Amino acid sequence: MAYLPNTVRDRYLSFMEFTRFNERAIVTCEAYLEELEKVRREGYALDNEEELSGVICVGAPVFNFTGYPCGAIWISGPKDRLTKQIIKSSVIHIKEITRQVSAELGYSKAQKI
Repeated sequence: MAYLPNTVRDRYLSFMEFTRFNERAIVTCEAYLEELEKVRREGYALDNEEELSGVICVGAPVFNFTGYPCGAIWISGPKDRLTKQIIKSSVIHIKEITRQVSAELGYSKAQKI
């Protein structure tokens, strides 16, 4: 969602419900948009138990030759095994792999979405 054109993103947002799965859940459109902006800045997303307590997910986007997000690569695991250091290392590796896959698909950072 963070890398979709705003018109496409906003269309998806118009259908979304922000369900409180637990105390960490993002429950407002404003908070969700702030999180999407953070994802764009940092180049990866982190689900820090927002949906399932005890489960953490880290992912980054894959872009096609037009610069459109066409997929993602992510890992998920139990919070007890994904320490801050493992998450930090995983982010580096995931971002590198998504850069390589995107390049194989013809994506160039010089392109704009």
